[in-house]
Amino acid sequence: MIQKKIYKDFLFNSTGSLLAQVLSLLFILWTTKIYSPESFGKYATYFAKVSLLASVFTLRLDLSFTVNKLNKQFQTTLMTCFYLISIFSFLFIAFYLITPEFYKKLFFNQNWGVKSQLLYLSSLLVFPLLSLKTLNINILIRQGKFKTIAILTSLYPLLLGAMQVLINTLGTKNEEGLYYSLLFTLLAINVLYFSQTKSSLLISNKEYSLITFTNDIKLNKNYSLWRTLITICENIYSRAVYFVLEHFTTAHFLGQFNLAQRLLGPATTLFNALSNVFFHHGAVKSIEAIKPVIFRYLLIVSLCAAAVSGIFYSNGEFIITLIFDKKWAEAGQLLGILLIGQSILFITSGLTRLPDILGIQKSIFFFQFIFTIAMVLGLYYAGTNSFSNALLCMIYTSIIFIYNLVWIIFVFIKAKLTLYSLITSLILFTLTFLIFSLVNLEQVVNFFIGT
Repeated sequence: MIQKKIYKDFLFNSTGSLLAQVLSLLFILWTTKIYSPESFGKYATYFAKVSLLASVFTLRLDLSFTVNKLNKQFQTTLMTCFYLISIFSFLFIAFYLITPEFYKKLFFNQNWGVKSQLLYLSSLLVFPLLSLKTLNINILIRQGKFKTIAILTSLYPLLLGAMQVLINTLGTKNEEGLYYSLLFTLLAINVLYFSQTKSSLLISNKEYSLITFTNDIKLNKNYSLWRTLITICENIYSRAVYFVLEHFTTAHFLGQFNLAQRLLGPATTLFNALSNVFFHHGAVKSIEAIKPVIFRYLLIVSLCAAAVSGIFYSNGEFIITLIFDKKWAEAGQLLGILLIGQSILFITSGLTRLPDILGIQKSIFFFQFIFTIAMVLGLYYAGTNSFSNALLCMIYTSIIFIYNLVWIIFVFIKAKLTLYSLITSLILFTLTFLIFSLVNLEQVVNFFIGT
């Protein structure tokens, strides 16, 4: 029975996520014609910074919603999250008012010509809005409303793409149009999320106090401490290209890199959709109950991910040149390199919430911390020594590959899952990848055009 329920929830969650990404690709086609690689590079760097900080506004207590089986405890933690978001938002406003020039330098590279005072002020709203979006998603996960998550996940990239086009049409062009699009989209999507979670937001805990606040953080310390540190490390190592290389390379390169990343989004999102489903059922039941589904997941995802990775690895530049304007040709070269690390990430992305069920956040943090240091130092060394863009990307993707391979082996051991199934899946992945990487789409297209 539980296996059928997991498949049903995954179908709802993944269909919405995949549909969202596929539809967003249509907007990517549109927006890459009206915004330059430089504009997307500046925007991607800004978003990497704000999303890193916004992700820890709740100290990741929102991840404990599902494991807090008592409704009273859930509501207490929910109230704590709202207080934390308010406190951090106030601190960032104070930070801006006290040291406005440092705030601008920190979030907006001053060498890139962003000068709008209105933009600086409105950027303060992005932090709490991103935090509230994540908070609402975890409320829906607790409630098991995966269909709702799928629908809203589908709407978000559509709203963002439509807003980018609309604001550009109204006259706000370049990176400023992308910044404002993010703000207005977050406002709209949060209204929709709150309309679905409002029943859980009717909090009437009159006994809540400062003591309750501190005790709740202590009670959920595995989430408030280790999960916060893990989140910071995850964001730094996955977005280190933007954090580090904005000082050594151009916004043009970062825009090309960003496009390559976004084009890999649909496959990653499809597999990642299952992580919330595994977390919900694994937390409510047990790891043992979802083991059969995990084994099937590994087999299927290995074959699907290998096919996608193989084709894009050998044909990335041709595909980008065929679909997009020639000004984005470099993104095709980066796409093939990124797939080295992305290939193993396809497999691990569906299992990212298993450490939360197993309670091994502390161990995961140390793994993440080591690889984060390696990522930052590797990119910094490459940047200071003027490595080529391709080599910079190779360092980034190689570290991601090694980390995810070590991660999945460690998690399987801790979860007492059979390593044989993992090894079999990795072998099948490698063989399938090699086969599909032999496909030459350019020759296939030329053959049919010639006939």
